[in-house]
Amino acid sequence: MMATATTLPAAPAASARVPAAPVLLAAADEHAARVLDGTARFLAREAVPGSERWLLHRDENIDVWLVEQAPTTRWHRPTGLNAAAITVLAGELDIERWNGEGRIARRVGSGEQASFTSGTMRGTRPAAGGTALAVHAVARWRAPLDDLAATALFPGDLQRAVARGARVIDIRTQQERIAQGPLLGAIAIDPDKVAHRVDPRSAVRFREATSTDIEWIIASADGTAAQPIVAELRRRGITRARVLVDGFAGLAEHDPVEPLRAILGGVGHHRDAAVMAAH
Repeated sequence: MMATATTLPAAPAASARVPAAPVLLAAADEHAARVLDGTARFLAREAVPGSERWLLHRDENIDVWLVEQAPTTRWHRPTGLNAAAITVLAGELDIERWNGEGRIARRVGSGEQASFTSGTMRGTRPAAGGTALAVHAVARWRAPLDDLAATALFPGDLQRAVARGARVIDIRTQQERIAQGPLLGAIAIDPDKVAHRVDPRSAVRFREATSTDIEWIIASADGTAAQPIVAELRRRGITRARVLVDGFAGLAEHDPVEPLRAILGGVGHHRDAAVMAAH
């Protein structure tokens, strides 16, 4: 499928608004129909490892892309977190989203749709090692990030977070740390002890847990186990607690060397790193 050279519309006007889910779903469905009946216009093409996409439409509020995802076990996670809708044309997509307590996963087949509100953490990947072709309608504007989006930290942002003073807690089991490798500089403790150790009102808190404004990053094996812990911390008023997206596995996938150096600088930020082997 080849893209044709076409002048793209100008950037969105300042008066543009975030389209509602029904508008995005209708746009994805409309352009999916055009692809299927051969009337779609391909305005531009972009290719990255494992994915290729063609721009079908752009206006002041919405971009519409035809996206082909190659077989992979890796989740594609948009960092923009803009509202979006997807219509699958061929193959199947595994889709996940976070609800603040954990992941909600579903499989979307050919002819089916899914949508995401602005700020929603999510991921997509072709199901069962296949290829998936889908139309994505994406809002060009994003509403202010809600509390759910603020709970996530992507692996590529970990070093910057530590540099600004964030503390990292490793809640993996001893077996998981042996299998996956160490997260140097992290505080390793049992998951059920985290809330008591970082809550400044607790009698058994870490010495540096002096404020509810400290940024705590919770790292588990794949990100799943960290989510209910972060939800509990936020209920306690520790508003900067965050989940390391995809956990240690995501960190290793982002850069195989990263886990060995990612937070070495963080050791100096907290004396409680001495509890590395606490469980």
